[in-house]
Amino acid sequence: MGLLHSRAKFLENPEQFATRFRQDQASVEVKEYDFVIVGGGTAGCVLASRLSENPEFTVLLIEAGKSHEGYLFSKMPLGFAKLFLSAADWSFTTSFKHLDDRVIHCPRGKLLGGTRVDYDEWEREGAEGWSYNDLRPYFLKAEQFFPTVSRSDIRSDEHGASGPWKTKGPDPSLINQILIESCVNVGIPINKDFNTPRGTMGAGSWAAFIDSKGHRSSAATAYLTNDVLARRNLFVAVSCRVEKILFEKENNTPRAIGVELRTNRDGPLFRVSARKEVILSAGAYESPHLLMVSGIGPQKELEEKGITVVKDLPAVGKNLVDHVSCGSVVFQTKGVQTLDYLYNPLNALLALVQWYITGKGPTATLVSPGSAFIRSDDPSLPYNTSAGKPIPDLVDLSSGPNAPDLEIMWLPMVILNGGVGKPPSGIQGITVSVISLRPKSLGEINEHDMHIMARGLRLILKIARAKPLSNFTDLQKDKDKKYPFLWPGTADPDTLTEEEFYDFIRRNCSPACHAACTARMGKSEDFSVVNSKLQVHGIQSLRIIDASIFPKQVSGHPCAPIIAIAEKAADVIKTAYSV
Repeated sequence: MGLLHSRAKFLENPEQFATRFRQDQASVEVKEYDFVIVGGGTAGCVLASRLSENPEFTVLLIEAGKSHEGYLFSKMPLGFAKLFLSAADWSFTTSFKHLDDRVIHCPRGKLLGGTRVDYDEWEREGAEGWSYNDLRPYFLKAEQFFPTVSRSDIRSDEHGASGPWKTKGPDPSLINQILIESCVNVGIPINKDFNTPRGTMGAGSWAAFIDSKGHRSSAATAYLTNDVLARRNLFVAVSCRVEKILFEKENNTPRAIGVELRTNRDGPLFRVSARKEVILSAGAYESPHLLMVSGIGPQKELEEKGITVVKDLPAVGKNLVDHVSCGSVVFQTKGVQTLDYLYNPLNALLALVQWYITGKGPTATLVSPGSAFIRSDDPSLPYNTSAGKPIPDLVDLSSGPNAPDLEIMWLPMVILNGGVGKPPSGIQGITVSVISLRPKSLGEINEHDMHIMARGLRLILKIARAKPLSNFTDLQKDKDKKYPFLWPGTADPDTLTEEEFYDFIRRNCSPACHAACTARMGKSEDFSVVNSKLQVHGIQSLRIIDASIFPKQVSGHPCAPIIAIAEKAADVIKTAYSV
């Protein structure tokens, strides 16, 4: 192995783990590792932990951002929005012609769900060995579930018991229960546990990724524990951005042999070598970007940018899919406690101190305690009104007849501008959003998806008027004149037109931060980027392991699938190099 392990947990100076590169000293011996993992997000942390379990492997994990330990709000379950537009966020933006040319913030973490038919659909798409039955053991391997007394009806035997990723049953919440009961009263069934083989359909509470200390159990905290970081064969570099993958020809086939990196754009260039493999886990935006700047991608596009072509792979960077949020619908509440009191700085400080000392309190809870997963074509739900118009040529894009294509997600506080704005003093409420889980749109919102989201918006207005939620909401129509953000929550769902919903969607919809499919898995080099072993087509010693390899987007939140994929991939890699 031949490398001295630094006593520091995280390496920020490339001189500690890499070799400074100069063109006039090209023959200098470069520091080597068996595996070089690019990206310390969800998949990268899992891979670094699992591969370094073998003491014969040396593993280098390179993350562009800082260590998660420097961000208090990354540990606080309720603190997610505090990371937006911070140093922990890539802060990507994009504009959409059909959304009034709005510039939209696309948060992507820069720190160290789905249903069974989603994964069976993957296998039908050519991802052999990635069906639900293939992945389920890895969902269980990752999880360590702690039941709660208040929800003893959740079956522990359907959850993992000894994995590093700590989850617990949902905590009791009055406002969450009110919302679930109102969903039931418009025809949505209860789902006691979204994370079972029976799927996500219905309304229910979220299991919480929170450990016994009240801290968010992320991939970094779960998989890169102090014991793992103390391994002599694991090196974790932070604040270093990989700029290029290095290749050499082996039997006329390109082989990945290492990467180039810098700490900043004008800083010195460093190199590290990979004896066995380079693994990209940089996410659905950065992994295909890194492939393309390294010469792997659509040949014409690379040549137009003056990039030497290593491998012509037309699908690199294509097929970008994200869930689409219609925007926030705010309902003012009365007679029930919400979390809006935390907008008061003194209350927020007291809650922060309580959490920091005891691991308890309002900031130790999920910002979204529950959701409802539904189908937009469900005839039992009250979508249609005299004000609505029929949906022409509605295409079922779900992964199966029992899979959802819409999610209704609620938060017990007023959320404005994606979490970076705050409401006027004295206003409290709930925020509800409709999320299109299987959009037809690829990069632009089309009319089909507008129809689907308009249906969901009309439904949530009806949920707000169902018992018992209607007892706790103030839906006076004149309120939105003083507080415009209360519209369309105050509007009558039976008189609003489709065009009014479309206008709201154009002004408010945004990506749901679940980008995927930009280096999709499959058999054909024309339509996919990696094979079923997650190896890049036509390239030796290069794999991609993150959400970019999804053959199709999952109809749920992607964090758990990414962890399961990384767990399975680690086993595939270990087997490939077993003696």
